[in-house]
Amino acid sequence: MIKKYLETKRLLINEALGHYLPSGKKRPTLLHQAMRYAVFSDGKRLRPILVLIASEICGSKSKRAMPLACAIEMIHAYSLIHDDLPSMDNSDFRRGKQSCHKKFGEATAILAGDALLTLAFEVLAGTNYPIIVEVARAIGEEGMIAGQITDIQEKGKEPDKRTIRYIREHKTGNLITACLKTGGILAKSDPEKIKHLTKFGRWFGLAYQIYDDLKDKELQEKENLAFSRIKTLKKRMEKKASFLGKKGEILKELTDYVFRI
Repeated sequence: MIKKYLETKRLLINEALGHYLPSGKKRPTLLHQAMRYAVFSDGKRLRPILVLIASEICGSKSKRAMPLACAIEMIHAYSLIHDDLPSMDNSDFRRGKQSCHKKFGEATAILAGDALLTLAFEVLAGTNYPIIVEVARAIGEEGMIAGQITDIQEKGKEPDKRTIRYIREHKTGNLITACLKTGGILAKSDPEKIKHLTKFGRWFGLAYQIYDDLKDKELQEKENLAFSRIKTLKKRMEKKASFLGKKGEILKELTDYVFRI
């Protein structure tokens, strides 16, 4: 059931993104082609799906939350473009194909990322002020970017547990948390429900980054500890989802699907 649900949402998000993004035939064509290349790269659309789920849990319709979901995905795509650059993670491939800067050149990739971030806030302008503030804080100098710069500074070092957690929570967790929180805010949910969604988002984001880090060979010796941490976070998420009523069951299913351990 969850697999079909996620695929249905993914297709709806892709369709909406296709309307928001400028055509690759529109001038400046190279920029627009790079933007679309980065966005339509076989992503799971997890972050925008979380926006839609949170909105539905709080009694709103997916259609109303779709602009917010698309803006979040544009921001995620921008972050990946910049993250892959030689000056950062220096990745030549992303999701099985050339990264944006390898396909279009570094200058175009940087501008494509800038354009996606700008377009995202143009779309967010149609929501409301609290949502814009939440998203800005999640990705700014004390959010995602803080995690990215700390990650860069710690390259080649042996960071302590506190620093590792800081990187995980900020580089990945903050945006994921914002997906759930803003979905609830957009649906005009009660503060208590938004609080539960926010807490769930923090744990989900942390578990997601730990899970992703397991792909790193350097972490193989710490694998058992990492899996144990994910299992603990899963239990917390399942308990928190139960506070969201029957509609919160979808979060339990999603957690089991994403963290198959």
